[in-house]
Amino acid sequence: MSHEAGRRRARMHLVRDPQSRAEADLSSRPEVVAWTIDGDAAGRPLVGSTAYVLHFDAGREPPTHGFWSLVMHDERYRRTDNPVHRSSVGDRGSLSFGDDGALDVFVSHAPPRQERRANWLPAPRGPFHLVLNIYWPRPEVLNGHWLPPPVKVLAATSR
Repeated sequence: MSHEAGRRRARMHLVRDPQSRAEADLSSRPEVVAWTIDGDAAGRPLVGSTAYVLHFDAGREPPTHGFWSLVMHDERYRRTDNPVHRSSVGDRGSLSFGDDGALDVFVSHAPPRQERRANWLPAPRGPFHLVLNIYWPRPEVLNGHWLPPPVKVLAATSR
């Protein structure tokens, strides 16, 4: 399955807060948009023995009025344990951006080289799922003009 087919098939969950009374025009908008990412760009299931990168071009991080997070779940959609006690990364953390302003999030069971560890989301050894949550999403998320980038396999030489 191609990445585009996978993106169309991805489950996008909209969560509305019925108790929210902030502004009338916001009451019909979802509080959270979440994508479950089950496969890489080629449609293969995600597995921790493979190293991946989720690359956001400069200025193309998840558009939000609030914040975003990328959360690791095992094959049964449970949180996972790991040696650095990190189950998610997001804009509230201390992510490291490239000189060009791009953001790379590294996902694997084995830790990446030292300079990439701030952006490392540890994975279990076996199958896993990623969930990208966008809290108080901007219109481009809601109207489908922004979609998550593909999860790409990292070549062994670039880990």
